[in-house]
Amino acid sequence: MSLDSQRERSMALDSEGLEGLIPLARLLLTLGGTLFLAFWPLILIIVASFSALYFYFGSTFVLIKFN
Repeated sequence: MSLDSQRERSMALDSEGLEGLIPLARLLLTLGGTLFLAFWPLILIIVASFSALYFYFGSTFVLIKFN
């Protein structure tokens, strides 16, 4: 039963055309935005730790020396 309904939903999505583009785009943007918000604390911790290292070590923290 569930395989039949899955097939019907897939066929409906395939034959949807351009009228389904806006709702699908809205759904994908919402999903991307919530994923970004979910990782916001991790991003903030990484930025804060690298900023603290830069302020502690100064410009030598990012200095690249080639021999």
